[in-house]
Amino acid sequence: MDTPIQVNPSQSSPLHRHQSSLEGVLDFSAELPAERRPYSSPLLVRYTYEYARSQESRDVFLRAFFQSMRLSVDDEDVDLGDTEVETGLRSALFDFADYLLDNFFLLCIRPNRRRPAYHSAIQRVQGAQGFVGTLEQISALRGTSLVRDRHRCVVSRRFDLKEAINRTEHANPMNTLEVARILPHSLTRANPGAPLDPSREAALAILNMFDMGIAYLIKGADIDRPRNALTLTQRLHQLRAIDLPLPRLLAVRSAIAHILHLSAAGAYIDSILWDAEKHGIRPDGSTELGRFVHLGLGLGLAGERVTVV
Repeated sequence: MDTPIQVNPSQSSPLHRHQSSLEGVLDFSAELPAERRPYSSPLLVRYTYEYARSQESRDVFLRAFFQSMRLSVDDEDVDLGDTEVETGLRSALFDFADYLLDNFFLLCIRPNRRRPAYHSAIQRVQGAQGFVGTLEQISALRGTSLVRDRHRCVVSRRFDLKEAINRTEHANPMNTLEVARILPHSLTRANPGAPLDPSREAALAILNMFDMGIAYLIKGADIDRPRNALTLTQRLHQLRAIDLPLPRLLAVRSAIAHILHLSAAGAYIDSILWDAEKHGIRPDGSTELGRFVHLGLGLGLAGERVTVV
């Protein structure tokens, strides 16, 4: 197994010097045709870097990126004008973007089972996190969050229907309320007491690229603490375009939403799910759902719309 690389902020100057190199690598004027590349890989990678919340997180991302591209951060002799070199870098970039999409941005649906070289690159940068999955604690979380939010949706201020019945407080506008997590439980869910599988380790490593150390805020049972939840009506729970309790978690969720929008990856995921709901798997093999089947997701949608962000 490769020896993990420990990120030392004091040694980050080569990364700063090579920020321009990163921008040059991502500045591909000719991507794959739209029918083969339904979202922008360079933009997904670029905005994942740009929306990182600290220099340390950006340094982590740059190290993983350059390792995945098989480039040295202090190499001044990369000839981006060489067609063969450019082709190889483009291919590596697309693979790295797919890795980010498959191992993090799709995780709100369900984690995958792959562990390619890009997983090792990110693991080498950060080292094994050793996070352990947790049991569902939604009942306790719901009760705590409802009390904290005074049984009202934090956006619409609608009162919880069940509590209203208990209080006979029918004068208030009522609605059924739900508890929504800011960062999804699928990031840490695993068998009780078992270590996280490689896909979840990868997701948490990528999460740290947005804000170094933030994965510890949802470590173990902490993912079910009220700081990672809020009370919403069912409709607003589905929309999820809201202000959330902990600013640090909100900032990461906002970054994810911007990246998915700006790179068109969000629309790509929505189109796959819409196609799956309407047509299922097409016999001619044209359905992009094949990507999800490859990830071990199967259909598993049961006609239910799944919102990624």
